[in-house]
Amino acid sequence: MPNSGMDQNRLNDFLAGSVGYSANVSSPFTAVLATPFSASASQLGHIRVITTATPSTSTSNGSELAGGSYVQGTGIQYTTGPAGQFSTPVFGSGPGGSGESSTGNNAQLSQTGMPAANIGGIEIWDSKGTAPTYATSNRWWWGQLSTPVSTNNGDTLVFNANAIIAALFGPGLT
Repeated sequence: MPNSGMDQNRLNDFLAGSVGYSANVSSPFTAVLATPFSASASQLGHIRVITTATPSTSTSNGSELAGGSYVQGTGIQYTTGPAGQFSTPVFGSGPGGSGESSTGNNAQLSQTGMPAANIGGIEIWDSKGTAPTYATSNRWWWGQLSTPVSTNNGDTLVFNANAIIAALFGPGLT
């Protein structure tokens, strides 16, 4: 199959749904970050902060931060929907090259009152379950920071706009 691949609109749809930006309004699919997803500010995504103790992998969760004012399971909450804190996914030439759909946080995301910790990565989780633990929620994205970050007691951890990028590639099948 020399000429094949995933339709760029479906790449954008999947990426939009998986970070909570939107659901494709012309289809029966809903965004995965909130059940049921209503594209309102009341729906939240959760960025869990992962320490360097046990990094995340494609098959296992990393060690989530504990302490300070950080609440395990809830993590750093962000609003979903078109007016939320991730931008519209765009297909084109992104951080990984051409044939990529990518989106990033379009606003600063932060956590005050951090404990003393070494942060190595993040995970994006959906809103299934009940606060504060969201015990039945699902992990959708994980990533290691390019450089680990150390925090002291009381620090504020900040992810500036476009510091968190989610990307999918749509190369052809082989």
